[in-house]
Amino acid sequence: MQRSMKTYRQTVLTGLAMAVGLLSSAAVFGQTADEAEASGPVVAIADYGRLLAPLLDPNQVRAWDRLRDDAAREEYVREFWAALDPTPGTEANERREIFESRARRAIEEFGEAEVPGYATDRGRVLLVYGLPDEQELRALPVGTAPTMRWQYSRHSPPFEVVFAANDGRLEMDDGPEISNAAFLRALGDDLRLRMVSSVGDRDRSLAPAELPATTTDVFAAEPTPAPPP
Repeated sequence: MQRSMKTYRQTVLTGLAMAVGLLSSAAVFGQTADEAEASGPVVAIADYGRLLAPLLDPNQVRAWDRLRDDAAREEYVREFWAALDPTPGTEANERREIFESRARRAIEEFGEAEVPGYATDRGRVLLVYGLPDEQELRALPVGTAPTMRWQYSRHSPPFEVVFAANDGRLEMDDGPEISNAAFLRALGDDLRLRMVSSVGDRDRSLAPAELPATTTDVFAAEPTPAPPP
């Protein structure tokens, strides 16, 4: 009986320790990813292909892998984002800014062992869909692996992503589409807020529907840009 109780206490403590570990990496609501701006490149250019992987199709991945120097990689990244720029002719590329600020948050919050935060399952979901609207950690019943649930109610249709603890990592069992098309579809509200904030003090009070057509038109999904030759 004593051994049984000891085993039970160890199981409880292990479950609690795992839950505390998950909670320590779960604080994603205090500040939006777009507010977590930082200067300098988000990753070294040699690693940018891995960062961009959730948005690349197989042909684009192969095109990236064929690049042999940083100058070619810089040009690839420039052309990729130029094709998605909602405001060409301006200094800002709002889609790239949002993506890279999400990447900074993922690097800060979601790293697992030797895997950078943007390459983890949570990081990949964050890059494509942004921060969840709600987050729930479940560590009961005792003896089961803790799970973390991200709920997205702002998207249509709403959906939930479940990550299960496995050997010190949080893995997504069956999640939403991770692609460039999904990124563009899901970006609407975040992009709208970013662009409203960039039109200047004079127009900051405009509702999204009142923005000029040249601005609101960019919220529609666009085709995946072709890889540079």
